[in-house]
Amino acid sequence: MASDVSEQDLESFNEVLDQKSGLNRDQISMRYARFEELVNCGAIHQEEPLYMKMRMVGAHLQAIQGNFPQSLKLLLEVLALAQKLQNRDWELRALNNIALVRQAMGEIFEAIGIWESLLEEELSEADRVLYTNNLGVAYNKALKPKAAIDAYLAALSLLEKSGETEGAADIYNNLANLHRAAGSPEKALEYLLCAKELYANQGNNERLAMIYNNLCACYTDMTEVKPAEQYAEMAMDYYARYMPEHQMSIVLNNLASLKTIQKDYATAIKIYRESLDLAEKYHDDAMEITILNNLALIGIEEADYDSAIECAQRARDMAHKTNNMEAQKTAYSMLKDAWQYKHDFAQAFLAQSVEMILEHRIHKNNTPLHFAQAESKYLQSKLESQLEMYQTQNIALEESNQIIRRKTAELVTKNNLLLATNSLLNRIISIIAHDVRGPVATISQTAEFLSKGMLKEQHDDMLKYLNQSARDTEELISELLEIAGKYKAGLEEEPEVFELNESFRSGIKLAESTAYPKGISVNFQSNCDPLMIRLVRNRLKLIVRNLMSNAIKFSHPGSTITLELNYCEPELRISIQDQGIGMSSDQIERILTGKSFSMQGTMYEKGFGMGLVFVLEAILHTGGRLEISSKPSEGSRFTIIYKAEDILVKNDAR
Repeated sequence: MASDVSEQDLESFNEVLDQKSGLNRDQISMRYARFEELVNCGAIHQEEPLYMKMRMVGAHLQAIQGNFPQSLKLLLEVLALAQKLQNRDWELRALNNIALVRQAMGEIFEAIGIWESLLEEELSEADRVLYTNNLGVAYNKALKPKAAIDAYLAALSLLEKSGETEGAADIYNNLANLHRAAGSPEKALEYLLCAKELYANQGNNERLAMIYNNLCACYTDMTEVKPAEQYAEMAMDYYARYMPEHQMSIVLNNLASLKTIQKDYATAIKIYRESLDLAEKYHDDAMEITILNNLALIGIEEADYDSAIECAQRARDMAHKTNNMEAQKTAYSMLKDAWQYKHDFAQAFLAQSVEMILEHRIHKNNTPLHFAQAESKYLQSKLESQLEMYQTQNIALEESNQIIRRKTAELVTKNNLLLATNSLLNRIISIIAHDVRGPVATISQTAEFLSKGMLKEQHDDMLKYLNQSARDTEELISELLEIAGKYKAGLEEEPEVFELNESFRSGIKLAESTAYPKGISVNFQSNCDPLMIRLVRNRLKLIVRNLMSNAIKFSHPGSTITLELNYCEPELRISIQDQGIGMSSDQIERILTGKSFSMQGTMYEKGFGMGLVFVLEAILHTGGRLEISSKPSEGSRFTIIYKAEDILVKNDAR
């Protein structure tokens, strides 16, 4: 670590990382801000263990402030660093916290997937208990109570075997929540009291605040007002001292519920409104929905049905937006009662029907598919009521769209003409640049060797080689210019009849001139000589020339390249086999899907990465297909396959 990080700073950061240091949230935030200052000035680097640990602290701070997207961003950074440094312990921590944040963002099934994957790993006993418990919470939120109970009990079983109590309080609290939701407050109370005792022994004030609040809610469910009021007061005190402001809405909601069962509706509404303001301020959608449903219930109790309908509709819309089916069902139940009291039985029947659908889906079919089906029923009822309005609007929109489509078609035609012209010019330039560059570079390199007095013993042979290479290159340029001229004029090249073996033999001469400086041998083999075919000759020459050029580029000096012609009914196969560096399956896939990429040859030859794109295009244009067989370090085999009946001239068999 850089020397300008003082011992005082290091000590303050270690106090943050010590969970038993007793620092409050403001003190931790100030020290994290100091950490970021040191990071920004380059005093602390990513590779240092302190960086990753403090980034996790920053993610926690963002989460407790309700800024889950920023928390997720920091956690993903921690995960990437842990993977880079191969720190498996911190990788697991990051994944667990990512799952917690995704769950808080409503991405329940993504969180479940993470924890299920983590539990397949080799874990410490403490981690297995933690992740199993977290998975249970996620199952519960996903409306899978049986799976949640199984997870909680599995976690408790692990703790009992080890004799540990760390984590048991969380599990007791989660089991209590399940039993409350199932309408068994007495059983929930047993679990909550067990959790309270464990949290008190641990001195965990944040968790105690949560337990006091849950005890208030549990006693309220049991209509035991005195203990409910006692725990409400304790929860208010602990939340104010130890919890972030945005979570205070939970306590206020429970306190308002207590006032509701006492029939003190005016006080309850006032507290609910205060809680609602906090939920809206911190974008706590789940709590906002709960409060709106509770306000709707008070509206029904006080015969203020319009207010009840307004609150229930807001709750329904938010619950639908956040995929909270349980809250949707509650909202529809409120709407059913309010509409019924207003004697609007059609609306009441519709609300009851949707409520029954949601009830069935929640308790009978707890899968994402059935959630989607229930939502589609709800959407269908909404869409049908709006269909007539949309149809009217669509008539007017269609008239406007016809005008827009006509104008767009004119612009597209003009744009396509410009693109086609530009593509044509680029293609001509690229073909010439790619096919001529290799031979010219070879001539230039050989000439340079001769001018420096190198290759004296091969002087005469090299002069002959240069002369032949120059002639071959001149012929190549003439061919390419002929192709370019036809492209430019928009002329389609006509197939012609020619003898394939002789055409290949003449093409090999150019390949040999390119292969000569690397000492590469070029062989030609054929099982059908002569063989007359009908094909676009220039296209076939372009295909073979490019494949031979690539084979030379990626072959090792002194190796052999084989051009093979094999006719066996019903196919004609043309293969180029080299003994070069080979390719991976990913590279083969890129070639066969027409994606260009460039690599250096065995003697650092450069390329444009476009040759094989032209090859694939030319093969498809001439009615053939391309197969590639290759493995890294084992050479490559490119095979062009044509149907014999498509290209062979009849009466000219083998």
